[in-house]
Amino acid sequence: MHDSLLRSIPPISTTRQLSARNVSPARLREAVGSGTLRRVRRGVFATPDAPEALVRAARMGGRLTDVSALRLLGVWVPPDDRLHVELARSSGHPKDPDSGEPFVARADTVAHWTNESRSGNPYGLVPIARALRQAATTWEPDYVVAAIDSALHQKLTTRAELASAFLGSTRALQVLSHTDARAESGTESVARFRLSEAGIDAAVQVWMTASIRVDLLVDGWLVIEVDGREFHGTADASSRDCRRDAILTRQGSTVLHFDYRQVMFEWHTVIEAIRRVLFAGPAAAGSR
Repeated sequence: MHDSLLRSIPPISTTRQLSARNVSPARLREAVGSGTLRRVRRGVFATPDAPEALVRAARMGGRLTDVSALRLLGVWVPPDDRLHVELARSSGHPKDPDSGEPFVARADTVAHWTNESRSGNPYGLVPIARALRQAATTWEPDYVVAAIDSALHQKLTTRAELASAFLGSTRALQVLSHTDARAESGTESVARFRLSEAGIDAAVQVWMTASIRVDLLVDGWLVIEVDGREFHGTADASSRDCRRDAILTRQGSTVLHFDYRQVMFEWHTVIEAIRRVLFAGPAAAGSR
């Protein structure tokens, strides 16, 4: 099989799709024999570089959705390492994503059954708007806001597309109204939504000087910086943060920093710190 043809094939393809690209049965056998393609299940094949999550979903008989699809697209997602697969009820009995044997419920795999037909490729990924709608029906609202912010910020979808996909779901449409494409990290979005739920409005990505932009600003003087990285940053980044804090403090702002773990798993300490600083007021401003 020519490399140019291989490059035109989706990561997961069916025999019918390959035939439409003029891949004859003989060429298909040759491709599988040489390792150019690998057989995932009867009539379904994967390219060598196909993401393993896609391969496992196809082996099961469906396509990635929810966390699994969004993670593969580069969208922010909450901690969840389970495989989420959308399965059509009309597609028969699913297979195990690893062994290919008849599927038996397992803790690391979530089957999302649908009565809807799957147009286009029955394998691969669900459309991003569909994955986000699925998330909106099962995740906590703060996580959904963060995922939608992330998708909008990266221009992977539009607010209009999501509004259309969310029709019929009051919960999803309500969450959509809280989103903001300016947010630059999922953790920042989680913090902003939780602050709003606590009655604290925070402005997003505010320019404080010609060269300093902050994640969140409350009441015009309380700067909240949120480290969206799961792991600690570099020494250079810490040094830059210190210089920024000094400039902001000289201007009369109070600066609070919170990291991924604090926002995601220790929110009670975060909101208590913010409330105490707000109660003290701007007269007590200083970098914290």
